[in-house]
Amino acid sequence: MFTQINTDDFHLAVESLLEQFRILISKSPLPISLDRLVQIMALNMYSIEKTKMRGNEGAESPTYRSVMQTKALELSGDMFSILLERCNLLVAAGTPEEILDPHSSRQEDLTPLLAAIKVWCDWLIGNNDTWFPVVSAEPFTQLAQLATRLEAVKPSVTSLLGECLSDETWTALPQVRREEFEIIRLAEDSILCEFDPWFRGLEWAHYRQFSLRTVNQAAAQNAKRVDQIRMCAEVLEGLDPPVLKWSVPDNSHICLLTDQDHSTQELIISQSNHLITRANYP
Repeated sequence: MFTQINTDDFHLAVESLLEQFRILISKSPLPISLDRLVQIMALNMYSIEKTKMRGNEGAESPTYRSVMQTKALELSGDMFSILLERCNLLVAAGTPEEILDPHSSRQEDLTPLLAAIKVWCDWLIGNNDTWFPVVSAEPFTQLAQLATRLEAVKPSVTSLLGECLSDETWTALPQVRREEFEIIRLAEDSILCEFDPWFRGLEWAHYRQFSLRTVNQAAAQNAKRVDQIRMCAEVLEGLDPPVLKWSVPDNSHICLLTDQDHSTQELIISQSNHLITRANYP
């Protein structure tokens, strides 16, 4: 992708990678750590960032995509979709309470998946000028399904996080009171801290939360992950045009995209890139 050597065989490499990734993610217990999954998602963010089309003076183009960035977006979206698909199966096979229960047998598989999905949702929130128009509907269809399933734990998440303090509120407390709380530390946040592509949509002042030390930290961590994933769905519903929407008759989040929309968008992008290439290399 970076050297652009043997790009004719790129699709074959992608197919093989995705097949192996799907097999890996389908295993239980999950044979890949939370840290490594998050690093894979960070690498996808980096690939998309480094393949952005740039002008003669090195400035990013806000309108067009390079061919390689389109491929990077497709690969990243497919990997995100595989994570979502596996997470949907795990959540659907258990009870809503197991999502936040640190003692559940499903946590060994569920926590790393939620962490990887959460960081990509963070990226979606802060980089909609990069990934829209979308290159595939499947990730957003899967995300809508997961967000719908997570609605079942919304009361528990709201109750747990509602007792937490924001960074500003915690800072204003006397020192003695501050010691009663601890920050909700997410391993994925520590890994990606100061990694710009991930952090664009976040503000520490609003993002950082402090829970009472009496609250189970593992439960608070998964509650925050669930909250961020649900917030991403709400942001996608608020875009113009929206990507998702809440369907009252279905009582669920639904994806508004279709593969036909993507084919048209890809044709427009391809034609635009062709014109740019001809202009730069007459």
